[in-house]
Amino acid sequence: MTIQTIELAGCRVDVLAHYLKALGIFRLVAQQADDEVRGFWRDSRFMLVTRLNEAELSEFFLQRYSPSPLVAPWNGGSGFFPKDNKAAVNAILGSSAPRFASYRSVLSRAVEATKALRESPKEDEKRGLISNIRAQWPDEALPWLDAALSLTDDSVRYPALLGTGGNDGRLDFTNNFMQRLVELFDPATGNAGPAAKNLLGNALFGRATASLERDLAIGQFLPGAAGGANATRGFDGDSLINPWDFILALEGAIAFQVAAVRRLDSQQLAQAAAPFAVRGAGAGYASATAADESARGEQWLPVWEAPAGWPAFFRLVSEARLLSGRDRATTALDAALALSQTGVARGLSSFQRFGFIERNGQANLAVPLGTWTVSLRPTASLVELVEGWTSAFQRAAGQSGAPASAGRSARRLQAAMLNVLAQPVADRVEHLLLRLAEAEDFAIRRGKWAAEQRLRPLPEIPEAVIANALPMDTQEWEVARALAALEGPASSTLRWNCVPLSSSNSSFDAGANGVRLTPSHVWRGEDLVRNLCAVGVRRLIDAHSLGWPFASARFSVRLETVTAFLEGHLDERLVAARTRALMCVKWSSRQHPPSTDWALDTAYAACRLAWSERPLVPDATADGLVFKLLARGKGRDALNAALRRLGAWGYRSRVDARRHAIALPPGAARRLAAALLLPVSNRDLSALDHSLRRQTEVSASA
Repeated sequence: MTIQTIELAGCRVDVLAHYLKALGIFRLVAQQADDEVRGFWRDSRFMLVTRLNEAELSEFFLQRYSPSPLVAPWNGGSGFFPKDNKAAVNAILGSSAPRFASYRSVLSRAVEATKALRESPKEDEKRGLISNIRAQWPDEALPWLDAALSLTDDSVRYPALLGTGGNDGRLDFTNNFMQRLVELFDPATGNAGPAAKNLLGNALFGRATASLERDLAIGQFLPGAAGGANATRGFDGDSLINPWDFILALEGAIAFQVAAVRRLDSQQLAQAAAPFAVRGAGAGYASATAADESARGEQWLPVWEAPAGWPAFFRLVSEARLLSGRDRATTALDAALALSQTGVARGLSSFQRFGFIERNGQANLAVPLGTWTVSLRPTASLVELVEGWTSAFQRAAGQSGAPASAGRSARRLQAAMLNVLAQPVADRVEHLLLRLAEAEDFAIRRGKWAAEQRLRPLPEIPEAVIANALPMDTQEWEVARALAALEGPASSTLRWNCVPLSSSNSSFDAGANGVRLTPSHVWRGEDLVRNLCAVGVRRLIDAHSLGWPFASARFSVRLETVTAFLEGHLDERLVAARTRALMCVKWSSRQHPPSTDWALDTAYAACRLAWSERPLVPDATADGLVFKLLARGKGRDALNAALRRLGAWGYRSRVDARRHAIALPPGAARRLAAALLLPVSNRDLSALDHSLRRQTEVSASA
């Protein structure tokens, strides 16, 4: 027996109708023609491994294929009520063809079940009808029923993949399914019609055909042919549809049965009860908007690259093993996290993400939102660590009366998390940290709202979580990390001057009107010089009760980087933003890189040595006068104070303060004050001391 590998070029992974069509072909061949058939995806096309060749595969569908009995007598337009189109229903009921035998049996039961109804049932009446059907109908009717809806104790739930129980607005899928069948096959004999072969070649193998039909309904499954400006059209402007596409897509949709999901733990979201279905997220793709977070949610469809049989695939779908932690994924972020960890069944290479989004007016279309590969990603631990905090922020932003800007911040945050999981590169990790800080700052500014929503500060992020993701190999990163890791009395970091924390650091400091800001919270915005001056002055004020402003530095800044800052060569807005983003990191390492290429800035050296929290002269005491004068823009006074202090410590000569004051106008003085907060190593302090002493000695001899 020869085994064929057939490429189904008409089945693309990024079009929902084509993906489902591939599954429909796979299922029907496995159940009706070759029970050893296997399938897989290669280069976005579906492949069949089967004993059938292309001609025999076509012959099967044209001559022997028996359609699944899809009916929805609970829907208006389904063909069972006085105002419905009954042509296809009556044609199949009147057929004697063997291929329609199962369909005739189920249709007869549907007619009997609805004969006393004058219109489609509503609410309790609908639930009662479905319950009776579920209990009494034959087994061949149940797979469709389980895919189209799910009965709970008090309601009917509808997975988004099949609309609302097998229809989308006025379009009933089952009635249209029957209409397409009687267009392709003679209802009386079951023989294929004259156009069926060419249309099948197009549907299976992507072969060109002139037989595509115009303006047929296909609903959400094929956005390019659903009408509107972007529809697939012929030369005369009509949209073109292949009836086989619709038929085989519904045959494939049967695989996603709600009743097959082991844990229906989505009481809050009916649409996410189906396998691999999650809540919608208007984030993580280029055209994302808030309106995209529709009630229908998203469908993530598994893609595999190794041949597998239909029973194995159906077990995968039945188990629906897309897990985030121990729970089944119910959001797009959960799904992305699951794909980045170990919660996915083995053998899958990726998932194709589709969103049921309103486009073209109020039509819901299955829009492809990208491919998510299945792989372990180290950055997943970062997303998992902050996921609880971000979920709380998003819930608060979605509450009635929440500020509109909260929703925008929440969407930017969610997009950043999805982007990190999609491609864990340094830029995206940095972007996520920036968005986290942005959201926390928003909560602080809207303190009353944050308190009402019981929002908390960001959790601490261990340094190890971001160490490999962020190389921090630029001068901007060097400064930002050193500042964010500065520690003062009682391990108070720079975050203490930015975020109003309670004594336990696990909640915001609360006052009568919500989150309570005090005079100590002076870090605001991205003006780095202003922020550092404000922090230094405030720390000196608080030093009376807390001690010297910054007693410990885990990371030092090289002297060449200090020089670049003094000369204005750094992107200071970027440094400020990164410093703020790194404030929630719990630092564990220490690093003091040696300075290698620096030139002495006399004013900086004098002020830095005079201000130092680690005076080089034994028993000398440091004070903040130099810093305070610089922060006020009084460069000459500050330099004179520094030189007097150095003279008291035994420097042999003084630098001419009047000459150096020319280079210290108010702006330069404040920049120098900010530079004093950049931590430098003991080695570099000694180098500054040695260089300055040598210069003063030269000045004295001259």
